[in-house]
Amino acid sequence: MSLGSMEQREGMEKRAQELIEQAYQCGFKAGQERAKEMEISKYIEKGRNEAWGAIKRIVLPKSKGGLSLDELKKLFGTHWFDEISEIYTLEEILDKIHDFEKKQKQKQEESSKIRVGDEVIYNCGNDKGKATVIDVDVDVLHLLTENGCYISEEFKDVKKTNRNFSEIAEVVKKMKEEQ
Repeated sequence: MSLGSMEQREGMEKRAQELIEQAYQCGFKAGQERAKEMEISKYIEKGRNEAWGAIKRIVLPKSKGGLSLDELKKLFGTHWFDEISEIYTLEEILDKIHDFEKKQKQKQEESSKIRVGDEVIYNCGNDKGKATVIDVDVDVLHLLTENGCYISEEFKDVKKTNRNFSEIAEVVKKMKEEQ
């Protein structure tokens, strides 16, 4: 059995390398196209989910995750879905809802910050009770308890009561000014 001349074998080897390279390039291009399709599908799905989420925020009652009628009126000038969908594009609706949610989140974060004058419930081992914040350090609060005692507590060991004694904050501010 003859494999042909040296020249023929080199020609076959070269042709095999070319076919391997063509197959590789074909597979590589197919893989790139498939990756693009998957990426596009992912973004289409994300867009659909955002659009559906916006629709639900507009049409569902507040108790089920929707915006209140007042919130809709503030955002869109009306609370009727048909009017909103006629006046605004989906992109405008999404932008308004995203901005509203961002502002709501900022308000929540702002209200959860503990400041001088805030009343808190502290839990220091066996000692629990109400206290007023008289100073805020990086990770520790300085508190004046309802019994007139001074304690320091970590943030994680206190909970705001949503009462604030602005007079305390004013007194502490005046004391710092005099120093």
